[in-house]
Amino acid sequence: MTALSAMQASARTLGYRGDIVSATQYATPEETAAMLTKQAVPGSMQAMGGETKVTVPEGCDGKGGRNGYLALSMLESLAPGQVFISIASDGHDNTEVAGALVDTHTTTTAAEMSFSIYEYQSGLNSFPFFETVGGHIQTGQLDSNVSDLLFLLTPKVHVDASEITDITAKVVLDSRGKETISVTVTTGGHSGTFSVPSGASTGTREVQVIPARAAVTIITNTIRPALLGMSVTEQTTIDAALRSLGQTPSLASIGGNVALGVSVAVCKAAAKVQGVETWQYIADLFGHQAQAKAPRLFVNLINGGEHASVGSAIQEHQIIPDTDDVAAAHAAARAVQATLHQLLQKDFKKKVITIGDEGGFVISSKTIEAPFAYIAAAIEQTDTDVPILMGVRHGS
Repeated sequence: MTALSAMQASARTLGYRGDIVSATQYATPEETAAMLTKQAVPGSMQAMGGETKVTVPEGCDGKGGRNGYLALSMLESLAPGQVFISIASDGHDNTEVAGALVDTHTTTTAAEMSFSIYEYQSGLNSFPFFETVGGHIQTGQLDSNVSDLLFLLTPKVHVDASEITDITAKVVLDSRGKETISVTVTTGGHSGTFSVPSGASTGTREVQVIPARAAVTIITNTIRPALLGMSVTEQTTIDAALRSLGQTPSLASIGGNVALGVSVAVCKAAAKVQGVETWQYIADLFGHQAQAKAPRLFVNLINGGEHASVGSAIQEHQIIPDTDDVAAAHAAARAVQATLHQLLQKDFKKKVITIGDEGGFVISSKTIEAPFAYIAAAIEQTDTDVPILMGVRHGS
């Protein structure tokens, strides 16, 4: 794992997203190719450790090791610009070389020399192939012998027209029919749009909120002139500029809703420029490469605070299905919600169980513990294989 971690760190130092796909890979070349290419995105490096499954036919006299064989097998899966390397950590891939490096130029060179990649691959004869076509990696004897090391490098996309050319805003209605703002940031042939959410509760440490129509004026007259010409990919610089224009920690001069709308619209536009999904761009911005396959659902079941006329002072009493399977999480949440509703109907009259602003049940509980007790009981009585956690949104 130390070697893989070092590879990951080096990739990030060079500005690439670094992912460790597996430290104990034991799979066929086809399975390995599928695992690596599935997660490859522009500007990323997928690393893997382990060994490749190779079946040696009876009477085979080919020369080469499993790393050379894997490199040959990867050729048909490589996209233009991608580079794949597979080496033995002890420096000897059943021959005097450690492994091989391949890219699409390897395929082109082989074709020019009338070399059949399939024949060399099926004959487990990778050594003479790379000896002639090129691509061998020779390290000499190494002290380590932990596993084979392989990685797939996918090039970064060319950042085209990243300069902010326009910022616009308009008044839209939120889910409660109240006015809020939608901000669009344009850069070359790309744009990002974000509608700012608004809440019923306002905490003592929250930023200032500017009325929607005044916010549109601030964006047009203050924010737009300040940010035009800046690179949309400079998120940190742009956010610093917004804080400076806000003048105070509460962003009194421009409003937190203005800053949030512009910042997120910039982020979404930058993701399009980079050719990746917004969540991938944010992951790269913050360096959080090792993540769950899917975000967790935070499901509001019982409302309180400003979102309810009675009950707990806590704004949202939540459950969190702990699974990467979004469909299973949704089904588990609905099941717990149904059980909770049945439990509440045993202790409260139907007409006093209402729905809060955020869609959760509202009950006349006198303590903050009571809603959690009902939710805990609902989780316990629900038949689901999905682990269910409890969460909270204070809203204070």
